[in-house]
Amino acid sequence: MDRLKKENVILTLPKEEKKTDHKRKAIGLFTGKFDPIHIGHLVVAENVSDFLNLDKIYFIPVTNHDIIENDLQKDCHRLTMIKDSVRDNDRFELLYSGTLFEKPKNLEDMFRLLHEKNPEAEYYWIAGNEFINSISMGTFSTKLLDYVKLVGTRRYNFVLRSKVPITWVEVPSINISSSNIRNRLKNKMTIRYLVPDKVFRYILKENLYGK
Repeated sequence: MDRLKKENVILTLPKEEKKTDHKRKAIGLFTGKFDPIHIGHLVVAENVSDFLNLDKIYFIPVTNHDIIENDLQKDCHRLTMIKDSVRDNDRFELLYSGTLFEKPKNLEDMFRLLHEKNPEAEYYWIAGNEFINSISMGTFSTKLLDYVKLVGTRRYNFVLRSKVPITWVEVPSINISSSNIRNRLKNKMTIRYLVPDKVFRYILKENLYGK
């Protein structure tokens, strides 16, 4: 917790943009568990950012599809690793849900609050494949799309079931998952080069996921 304060983790909303005649800000909202964040996440973010010419991508840690974590103590390690991973990229930033005007119950609430805070921006939701299929199958609210444009990434072994409007971005096939990384650590296998070096050192220092 103390380290979070020292590292000045970004726990604020994007600044409200003044209305101008210039091009509207294009902002990516990258949701995921990021537990831990790995190289694949960063490759996806970089490729989407370039393809859509985004001004900024906010990494938004979530759990259980649409339930936002609001326990700073519980998320201390996860937030620190995200912050360490994105600090060297000016277009990447951590956005933590617990600092919104009201605690959002789900992603729809969060996207609505972001839209109200900065209605002049165009928001692009970089959604995981499970989110996309959940929306199409009716198990996930389509109201989110009132506030954001949906972005999907074509990756390994993905079967498309969605019929909602999607902007597809081709990204390199990097078959890495956070669950696989956690399993490797439990089995005392190396994760070097699967995660950013700062994350690798942090996990070893804090002895994360090894139990």
